[in-house]
This record gives sequence, C-alpha cells and structure tokens, in this order.
Amino acid sequence: MSEDFYHNGLYYRIDEDNSKEVMVVKSKPEALFRKLVIPQYINITGQRYKVSSLQPFALYRCNIIEQIILSKNLRKIHPQAFVGCERLSQIEINPENSYYRSIDGIVYDKDLKKLVYYPSAHPAPRYFIPESIEIIGDYACGLNRNLRNLHIPDSVKFIGVESFVSCSNLLSISGGTGIEVIGRRAFLHCVQLHRLPIFPSLQKFDDDAFGYTAVTTVNIPARCQYVKASAFSGCPNLKKFDVDTENEYYTTRDGVLYSRDMTILYNFPPAHNGTSYTIPDSVTKIGDYAFFAASRLSEIKISSKKLHSIGHKAFSYTGIHTLTLPAIDFVQSNMLLYTDISCITMQGETPPNAFGRDLLPTDILLRVPFGCKKKYENASGYWCDRKVEEYYPDEE
Repeated sequence: MSEDFYHNGLYYRIDEDNSKEVMVVKSKPEALFRKLVIPQYINITGQRYKVSSLQPFALYRCNIIEQIILSKNLRKIHPQAFVGCERLSQIEINPENSYYRSIDGIVYDKDLKKLVYYPSAHPAPRYFIPESIEIIGDYACGLNRNLRNLHIPDSVKFIGVESFVSCSNLLSISGGTGIEVIGRRAFLHCVQLHRLPIFPSLQKFDDDAFGYTAVTTVNIPARCQYVKASAFSGCPNLKKFDVDTENEYYTTRDGVLYSRDMTILYNFPPAHNGTSYTIPDSVTKIGDYAFFAASRLSEIKISSKKLHSIGHKAFSYTGIHTLTLPAIDFVQSNMLLYTDISCITMQGETPPNAFGRDLLPTDILLRVPFGCKKKYENASGYWCDRKVEEYYPDEE
C-alpha cells in the first residue's frame, strides 16, 4: 500500500493508477475548520500532484465542517466520502469542473443525470429533485434531519443504497412514477414517513427499502416482480398491502401479502386487525420475516398440511406463546427469535431440519406424537436438550 502524506488536516495517497494524482483518504477532524477547501494541487517531497478524488470515509466524522469547496480537478467523489459530516450544509464546486456541479449546495454529476450528495445539514424542509435526474446515488441524502417533504420527478428510475437512510423528519414522498428500483435500506429508519405514493413503474423493493418507517399502506404495482422479505420489516403502523390485479407475482388476502398462487406467505402487516391469524391451506412456505414484529398476534394457526418450510425470523417479535407445527421439512433456527414461546406442538414424527445457530430457548416444551420422543431427544442441534412430552394425536 502506498504511503499517506499529511497536509493541513487531510491525508493524501498517490493514486496507483495515475502517479501524477493523489486521493484524499482520511482526515484529522480536530485540525479542520468550518470551511474546508479541497486544493487543486499539493506538493509532496518537492513534487506537485493533482488532487483528483475523495475516497470512502475521507472526511469521516468531521463534525465541525459546515461548508466544502471542491476544485475543478476533482473527478471522483466516493458515495461515502462525507459520512458523519453532521453539520455540513453546503458544497460548492468550481464551475470549470468537468465531472460535477453544485446547485444550492447540492452535488450532482455534470450532466445533471445523477444526484450525488445532499448535505446532512442542508436546511431546506422541501426538496424538489431536478426534472433531469435519472439516478439517486448510494448514500446520497442520508441522515438529514431538516428534510420533511421529498418530490421525485418522473425521470428518476433508480434509487440507490441508503439514499435517504435515517432522514428522521421525512414525512412524505410525492411523484416517483418512473422509479423502477428502490435499493437496499433506501428509506430505512425514516421513522416519520407515513405516506407513500403508488410507484407504477416499480419492479423491485429491495431489502429494508422502507424498514422501520411509519407507513400504513403499501401498494404493489402491476410491474413489480420483487418485494424482498425485509423490505417493510419493523413497520409498526403497516395495516395492509394492496396489489394491482394485473400483477403476475403477488396477491393479497385481507391485506396480507402472498405469492400470486397463494403458496407463499410473504408478509403479515404488523398493524393488521385481530390477535389471531389462520394461515390458509394452500401455503407451502412461510417466508423470511413473514410475521416479523406483529406483536399484536397472540395466536398463529397453521392449517396447511402442505407446509414444508419456515423462513428467517418468520415469527420474531410476535406475541405468540405456543405454536403447532405440521409435519415439515425445514425451518430456520431463528424463526422464533425474540418471542416468549413456551411450547411447540410437533405433528410430524421426525424433527424438521433446522438451519442456523441454535436460538430456541432451552426451557421450551416440545410436545411430540406418541412414540417419537426418542427421535426428538436424539436429534442433533436445534431440537435436542429440550423438555419433550408425548401426546396422542387422536386426542388433540
């Protein structure tokens, strides 16, 4: 690895791909001031180098910085260059820069096709993204506490990873009719976000896209092919899913999200009415996070005899104390993580295969069909070392 050189609060490293250029790789926050100017050139051991890029975490936790001025030579800004710059409200860029431009202190690419960075302390309560923008970059607008209303133009097709993560006062989103992909954790922990528009062009809600928000209703448009399991995990106010009748991949029953053929239960909304829910006979798989944080539920009934697998954290943070499982092939070992489960009644004569670390409480009671006690006591991993009690199935 190349040597780092210190100059005026910043550490530089010679670019291995271009020996005449240097990158800003890290900083010394206590040596910086409210206004930071990234120079066009620096001298290292008597040689002049062009400052061409800001690397990941280059200005990590430089909380004192409020304004940054970037030179015309800068040609690469890593999406995580400004992580932790909590007071940064404005970035100015030399108009002669060929790669980036700034408007109202916000960074875009030169062609105004991509939103690169919206400062964490930018003061505007409303943000109307320019009409020409097609991509909202990774980490573009995270951790801003002033933003309350966001308008996304029809030109935007892609929202990147953690683009608006933890914008804690964001209340609403409008527009977005051209969005095709909402990336991982894009709006994670936007805890006051309660209303979403319909995204008619959307094809994918990625992992934790709207996790831990205040949304109450989610609309799945006709073109949507992927709703990742955790896309809406931890949303305490979510009451229902609505699916366009022309969607070929998903459907709903009473606001619960299923595969189109009703064989996979994907998501039970945490704020769904009632304390008891019966899983339909058609279901063969309970997906990852299916009942995650449905704390109002005290009873889940599985009537399906076709069920063969239960996914990752499927029942975590529910209010169930007992559960009856039909004969089943596979379960994730953390399916009951963070529940007060005390008893599982197993209808299968053979213990299901369990994947993952052993996370079942040791004091749990396993009720198994008469004659199967040894099979469960001798099972490896998940099912062994539990209190096992036999019952007669005909008497249940």
